Amino acid sequence: MTLRERQADLTRTAILDATAELLMDDNAEDVTMGLVAERAGISERTLYRYYSSRRELTNAMGTHLDKRYAAKAGWDSDLPETFDQFRALYSDRTVQHGIENERFLRRALIYSLRGGEWYSRRDDHLWGLFREQYPNLAEDEARGDFAIFRHIINSKSVVLIGERFGLDPDQLRSAMNRAENALLADIATRDRAAKKGKR
Repeated sequence: MTLRERQADLTRTAILDATAELLMDDNAEDVTMGLVAERAGISERTLYRYYSSRRELTNAMGTHLDKRYAAKAGWDSDLPETFDQFRALYSDRTVQHGIENERFLRRALIYSLRGGEWYSRRDDHLWGLFREQYPNLAEDEARGDFAIFRHIINSKSVVLIGERFGLDPDQLRSAMNRAENALLADIATRDRAAKKGKR
């Protein structure tokens, strides 16, 4: 890696770290590009050279968080290779991640709704894994099932559900695991039935 490439990586990391800090800062009304640049110690012009819009920055934040997850799991890639690997990593850690990062996720939810989709790259990849796992379901049916499944294992859902219903971490973990397992058992049953119907 050249010195220029190393500097670019450091700048990218500073930008993403600054964005995360601002999302956790209760005093920050809105996470604007100007505030991100200021917090990162760079000019706004430099920020726009790396991320041309707030949407692009929010998507980069999603990838940044994926890499943190992957590093903790010891993966070579920031995306799982199989549906079961995805379940093992995200399902088991979602509740804990939601509890540990509640303030960040609360702000991230608001920010992502305004600024773009957080996890579009990951969701496209996971959708492919889901279809490999359940290839026999009709497309519309599978999309609906995948959307609900993603909602169940989303850290932001942990924050919203826990707060709305006053559940402690153990209750949340147990309830969300039951919901995930019940949904996937139902999907697997319907996928097998669809496979039989195609014969």
